[in-house]
Amino acid sequence: MEQTTSLVQIKGIRDGLLASFLDASWEDQCAALLAQIDERSAFFQGARLAMDVGSQVLKVNDLVDLRDRLSERNVVLWAVVSESPTTEKTSQLLGLATRISKPRPEEQRQFTNTITDETALFINKTLRSGTRVEYPGNVVVMGDINPGAEIVAEGNVIVWGRVRA
Repeated sequence: MEQTTSLVQIKGIRDGLLASFLDASWEDQCAALLAQIDERSAFFQGARLAMDVGSQVLKVNDLVDLRDRLSERNVVLWAVVSESPTTEKTSQLLGLATRISKPRPEEQRQFTNTITDETALFINKTLRSGTRVEYPGNVVVMGDINPGAEIVAEGNVIVWGRVRA
C-alpha cells in the first residue's frame, strides 16, 4: 500500500489541490490517488482537485471514470494539466481546465511602480459565478457578488452590495 500511494504527490495551490504523478500506468496512478483520498477522507471532503499527468495520454472514458469515482468521494476534478495534446483536448471536451494560474513575479513588480493609492477599478454590475477579476490595485464593486465569483486585488476590495456565500 505504501508503494502505491507514493506514486502521487498532492500539494495545495491557490485554486485547490494539485496531484502530480510519477511515471506509472494510468491504472496504478488512479489507484494511488484514490488510496490517498480514502486514507485521509476528512481532509479531502469538498476539495477541488487539479491533476498534472505529464505526458500520459488519457481518453474520455479514463477521465470520466476518474471524475465519477472522485465525485463519489466528494472531491471535484476541475483541471487536468498535460503535455499530451490528446489528453488536453479530452479534458477540454469534458469542460475541465487545462491550465492552472500561477503568479508571475515579473508582472507584479511592473505594476507596483505604476500604481498609486488613487488607482482603482470600478465595476458597476453584479459578478456572477465563474467570473474572475484580477487587478493590481483597489477594486470597487457597485453590485452583488454571487457564489463562485472571485476578486483578486493587490489593494483593497470594497463591495457596495451583497456578498453571497
